[in-house]
Amino acid sequence: MSTDKSSSVLAIGIDAAESTIVRQMIEQNELPALKSLLAGGKWLEVRSPSPIGSGTVWPTFLTGSEPAAHGIYSEWKWLPETMSLRRYEGHHLTPFWKSLAEQGVSIGVFDVPFAPPVGIKRGFEVCEWWAHDSTAAGLRAGPDEIQSLVQTARAHPLSSNRFVTATPESKTNIVELAEACSTGAQVRGSLAQRLIQETKPRLSLIVFPEVHHAGHQLWHTLAPDNPLYQRLEHNGQPLEPLLKDVHRAVDREIGELIDSSNAGTVMVFALHGMRPALGFPAFLGPLLCEQGFAQLATLRAQSWTKRGVSAFAAVKRHAPAPLKKLYYQVTPATAYL
Repeated sequence: MSTDKSSSVLAIGIDAAESTIVRQMIEQNELPALKSLLAGGKWLEVRSPSPIGSGTVWPTFLTGSEPAAHGIYSEWKWLPETMSLRRYEGHHLTPFWKSLAEQGVSIGVFDVPFAPPVGIKRGFEVCEWWAHDSTAAGLRAGPDEIQSLVQTARAHPLSSNRFVTATPESKTNIVELAEACSTGAQVRGSLAQRLIQETKPRLSLIVFPEVHHAGHQLWHTLAPDNPLYQRLEHNGQPLEPLLKDVHRAVDREIGELIDSSNAGTVMVFALHGMRPALGFPAFLGPLLCEQGFAQLATLRAQSWTKRGVSAFAAVKRHAPAPLKKLYYQVTPATAYL
């Protein structure tokens, strides 16, 4: 870290970047910005509570407290008093940069997952411009003078929910998803550059969630020989490493941010990575019911509002795939919160 108090710090998060893949691509000269950064810096291990669940790492990062203290493990918050779930909104979390802002340090924050706005007056804060992990807070930007920059910026390609139904089996969709994530990283980088240039914060914290979003549906393009993915062959043709394209796009934006910001200290980090998987186990609910620990609420026990929601969910579950795809394309993201 620089001892010059007038220097600025640029911290860039690559959400869910798998360290082994990043290191491999650096060694193969596929990530020139990160390779250059590593040549003059250090590669250090970040230990996080990721074994508990990926949803808890960002709240732990931004508060500096353990999961048992902040109580956030996913986008849903457990309410023991009502034995129910509520969409996480972040009201009770205090990011570490709030105290810095209150001391007069100019701060720039762009899409830190799970981070609530804190009312920054010097610098900028943009929450959920486009986020892989969305919360009930929704898009927020401040102070007032930077809102127009955010509102007039090019929209993120993923903000239309167009690729919500993309699956690894769909060759066309996953190619388009990779392109959307790569373009999204470029648009994000351009907006971040402009925000930094306009406000000149002492500390800039910029997060790219595109690798996380792409990784869930494109990881098999990096591991075609893994037994988990052998069933995903596309007409016998070798898979293109589409997820690498997204990494390259993020690397280009990192290089642009470093060059344009003239920061005295630069750090790039990831709080957790990824590994091969075929989805989430869905047996907990039936198991709890079978063992007598839980039971599904009957229609009679539900309010009229919940009855309507349950009926709509049942219709959606049984709707034909083309109709579901159309629904996701025309429905705004706020409808899911």
